[in-house]
Amino acid sequence: MVKFIDRMFPRESPLDLMILHGEKIEEAVRFLKPAFDKFFDGISPLDYSEKVDKLEKEADNIKYRIREVYSKLKYTYFEKSDIFMIVHEMDKIIDTIDDILKLLLMNRVENLDDIKELLEELVENVVLTVEEMVDALKELRLVVESDFAPKEIEKEKAEAEEVEKEETKTDVNTVTLGKYLFSKKYEINPVDLIFFMELSKLLSKIANYAENVVERISLIIG
Repeated sequence: MVKFIDRMFPRESPLDLMILHGEKIEEAVRFLKPAFDKFFDGISPLDYSEKVDKLEKEADNIKYRIREVYSKLKYTYFEKSDIFMIVHEMDKIIDTIDDILKLLLMNRVENLDDIKELLEELVENVVLTVEEMVDALKELRLVVESDFAPKEIEKEKAEAEEVEKEETKTDVNTVTLGKYLFSKKYEINPVDLIFFMELSKLLSKIANYAENVVERISLIIG
């Protein structure tokens, strides 16, 4: 009887766990700005890298809990494949954040305030994109709680549009940074040029993964 009740009414909701997973990602992405500030000040952002490592482990633990809950559930609002696709894309986000912070530990630069300004704008776009993504996850819960009320579905679609707008801004700013870097190819150390191009590419990927999440949510709600 207990097993039957657990399958019908699990103690942990997959949707709540997915939102919790997203909040770990959101916490991690907010470390990017202070980490870049330290980097451009000539200070190692090792502390932020270690914090993201910890968050990554916590996110992995939540992912395992989602799998465990789904293994017991008899009825669900959403296909397991949809939930795991969303979690997988969010995993890519925190993995990429980790890659960025590890990259910042490998190099030191000086007197590049112009590049710093462009990168800061790009980082801001990326952070906003992930924050909007998490808002979309939370709105999905409201959609379910309202029994898919049209009003809540419209709010969800609006959240998705905000993510897409920020992702587009990220693409534009990535190109702007790339053009600037190549315009300075005879002035910037070639290794630093490659370094900054790799950073911009990784930042752009984060926004793309966030957009993938809201696109899947849009497909779920129809």
